[in-house]
Amino acid sequence: VLVGHVVRDGRTTLREVPGSFGVYLGDVLTFGFLLWALQYVAAIALADLSYLTIVFELAVIVFLSAVPEEIYLGGESGAAIFVESYRFVAANWIEWLPATAILLPAAVAAGAIPVLPLAVLASGFAFGAMFIVRGLLFVELSGSSRRAREFQRRAAS
Repeated sequence: VLVGHVVRDGRTTLREVPGSFGVYLGDVLTFGFLLWALQYVAAIALADLSYLTIVFELAVIVFLSAVPEEIYLGGESGAAIFVESYRFVAANWIEWLPATAILLPAAVAAGAIPVLPLAVLASGFAFGAMFIVRGLLFVELSGSSRRAREFQRRAAS
């Protein structure tokens, strides 16, 4: 909720913190259950095919990488989260996946500080910054097509 406020409005206040707990809890639990069911069915169907299981898991990671943004910026819920995340990544993979591949390891590395309180603080700030950058990128990519962005880039030159 707080990252959504920062992405949409450019700021958030401490007054918004108490009201932010549990806002998207139902959507996250629904997504988690549906993902569990999908992985359970895939595990049964692909039990003897270990390479296909790996491909399936990689596809899940790639095509569902926009799920957090779909929940708090796209307003999707239920099975629509899966569909819209797939559509978004399929349409914007060239811009979305490299940014995610760079930001996620950087945020994880921030938590590698040997002093635990500093590691928690650094990791929290790094993940917050990562989600703000991803949210801004999501809004930009959702609001226009690749062709429109290329046209705007050429017009600005």
